[in-house]
Amino acid sequence: MSIRIHSLVMGILVLCTLLTSKLTADDALMFVLEPGWILANRESGENERLMEFVPTGETMENWSKLCTRHDIRRPPGIDVTPSDMAQIFRKLLAEKSEIKVWQILALDDQPVTILWKARAHSADHDQFEMMRYIIGEATVYRIAFTINASSLDRVQAKKWFSALQAAELMVSP
Repeated sequence: MSIRIHSLVMGILVLCTLLTSKLTADDALMFVLEPGWILANRESGENERLMEFVPTGETMENWSKLCTRHDIRRPPGIDVTPSDMAQIFRKLLAEKSEIKVWQILALDDQPVTILWKARAHSADHDQFEMMRYIIGEATVYRIAFTINASSLDRVQAKKWFSALQAAELMVSP
């Protein structure tokens, strides 16, 4: 039992280290992903970084659930709010999909958490996503859980909401 707990704790610590990698030295996002997910895709450019995780045993080609972490460098002097980012995302989504649900679940002083359901024009099924935008000093963070299904079960939605709400912005002193 203690070996299993130790392995679980070590896995969480390693994942926390992976997920707090940052584009600049000004801020970082601490986001803990529960065990059972593997890194399936990583892309990085000068101004952004994308990491996509799928359940163990799945790939980017056959995923049933997806967790996305997208870090975008903020241009200096540009003021943007999480609500602004959410509206930009909604506009882009509407260009490619039929939006069936768009619900703001939590709008704190700064972060915003949204649940949406859409069907891509080229797809034969719906997709649910729960996402959260957090704005740092130098980076816009978007974390999201997505499921390819016609419905999202309440237990899963609560787990995702809790995980997203627990994400914490770490700022350098």
